[in-house]
Amino acid sequence: MERLSSKANSIDYEWPVKGDTIFTSRILYDPKNIYGQLTKQARKTEESVDFNDFLREALADMYEHVYKVFILTESNTLSVADESRQIAYWAAICVALKNKVRYLSSLHYLPG
Repeated sequence: MERLSSKANSIDYEWPVKGDTIFTSRILYDPKNIYGQLTKQARKTEESVDFNDFLREALADMYEHVYKVFILTESNTLSVADESRQIAYWAAICVALKNKVRYLSSLHYLPG
């Protein structure tokens, strides 16, 4: 409960991939509507943050990996591939932050 409450009250710049936990949870028993309270708080928290600040942080991380690709030598193809994956990850994070979109990790969640 503490972990979910903490998630509902805070967001970081990896929110697009970590922010769906509360919204895609499958609740089996909740007679006190704790889940409803958590989702309400999470939405309130999302409305109060400046996603442009998070976007700047994510862009900085992405460009750090771009720089690493340029300084690696051709003999480090595995390192270049890893850094390229990181660039793609941070680019996807940037797009989601700009559009305020969460990437859903749960296959059973259907918006509606």
